[in-house]
Amino acid sequence: MIAEILHGIRTIRDEQEKYGQALKFYEQSLSTLKNYYSSAYIDIVCFLHYIMKALTMLDTYYPSYLLRITSSLNYFGNILRKQQKLDEAFDVYKRALTILEESFGSDHTGWTPTLTNIDSIGDIYKDQNNNEESLNYYQKGLEVRKLVYPLYSAKVAYSLNYMALAIVEKIDPDNYILIAAILGNIGNTLSSQKRFEGAFDFQQRSLNLRKTHCPSEYASVALNYNSIGDIRYQEDKYRDQALEFFQKALTIKEEFSPTNYTFIALLLYNIGYALSGQGKYRFESLCGGKYSVYSRQVQ
Repeated sequence: MIAEILHGIRTIRDEQEKYGQALKFYEQSLSTLKNYYSSAYIDIVCFLHYIMKALTMLDTYYPSYLLRITSSLNYFGNILRKQQKLDEAFDVYKRALTILEESFGSDHTGWTPTLTNIDSIGDIYKDQNNNEESLNYYQKGLEVRKLVYPLYSAKVAYSLNYMALAIVEKIDPDNYILIAAILGNIGNTLSSQKRFEGAFDFQQRSLNLRKTHCPSEYASVALNYNSIGDIRYQEDKYRDQALEFFQKALTIKEEFSPTNYTFIALLLYNIGYALSGQGKYRFESLCGGKYSVYSRQVQ
């Protein structure tokens, strides 16, 4: 209801040719929808219509707002993708990419959102099992990243891993050990960028693949659990889950690799840290009393 009222005010201001105010109310309505209705997959048809109308207006009056409009297009593209409306999502992402390329070219201002669109289009092709086109867009994203970022940055690593995943899934889809490793690498890269939701998803996919197809890869499974625990710990709202994952990793290492003292020590440290994050400042007995962890308040 609030979004509809704001959107109505935006329409009135538009008709009055008060474009600055129209844009302000448009952004408020969009923000309201994102905050309160994102999980319900709102009806976006009307808003897409007005975004396209706004684009025409912006070309003349407010070219500096193009980044905000393309950001909104990406938001709607993400909704369409979650609804499995892949062709529509592709059109929205492609429109945003065209705007950015035509408006900014080699200007640094538009590089980051351009990469977002390139990756999103590659993801759409991957969802459609069109690995060749998906790989083309990941390659394009890599070339842009090479221009924008240092060669060995996390952003380049992310693009390289995505390309590797597309290649392996295309030519050797049963190589579960390699695919799981690449998924874990992508998760680690996303975590280093503090993109924790995506990092968790990739680590979970890697873990599930190893548990299903590579159950003897105990060391790698333990690494997955530790990585997931680390991701959850860095997200304040999920810190309580971190302890569970660290303890699972420790149980596996203790059973299958009890002399790997370095990694066991790391896990014990992580468990102590997770306990401190929960406000539990005491000794904790682990692995049948073999280890005791004392957690203290983290300053």
